[in-house]
Amino acid sequence: MPNKPRPGRRHRSLVFWNGQWWVALRIAKRMGTSRNAVTEQMWQWYLRLPGAELPERPPPEVIAEAYTEWCVETGGPGDTEEPMPEDGERDE
Repeated sequence: MPNKPRPGRRHRSLVFWNGQWWVALRIAKRMGTSRNAVTEQMWQWYLRLPGAELPERPPPEVIAEAYTEWCVETGGPGDTEEPMPEDGERDE
């Protein structure tokens, strides 16, 4: 079966805004990783697993480039999309 998880792993469902998911894919590729790897690192950190660290955050210009590409390809956020937060508006 293609994309079959290794033993002890399962496909899980997470719900994200389309734009954020698309932008995260482009950013992860540019950072030499995957959305899955970033998500796993965040969960490991959240669960306080030994040695767990948060993934490296992309530089703002990489985020801006990926978001601009998404807007060009899709016509922008549209009525059903969550707008990208401005600097200082992120929940950190």
